[in-house]
Amino acid sequence: MRRLPVSTQTVYSDFVDRAWTRSYQELIRAGGSPFNQKPKGRDYWYLKMAMVNNVRRRDLYLGPDNLEIRARLEDHKAFKDVRKEWMDMTRALRSARLPGPDAISGKIISGISQAGVFRRRTAVVGSAAFLL
Repeated sequence: MRRLPVSTQTVYSDFVDRAWTRSYQELIRAGGSPFNQKPKGRDYWYLKMAMVNNVRRRDLYLGPDNLEIRARLEDHKAFKDVRKEWMDMTRALRSARLPGPDAISGKIISGISQAGVFRRRTAVVGSAAFLL
């Protein structure tokens, strides 16, 4: 069994800690880019969603420009930063050649995570457990 460098162990430890304390659903919500438009001289905020399978999704209306919307946009920016950190950690672990789940298992585990099951300290058993 090969020994992992301390830097990789640290990234993995941080990754696991964030997986326990943050909901993956919050990371997913970080998708899209906010923008505003000024029809009839008033500011309105929208969220431009990312393309999926080369199909552009419609823009989501967030509301008129006010303090509440601006606070939500700040939260959105924070989620976006968290998502980027999450992806960077994932890339670092993959580059260290640590095993990970196949695409189907990954989607299933992601769905379970989005449902909040892991926040309740649920354990994964079987072959999938050895890939996490």
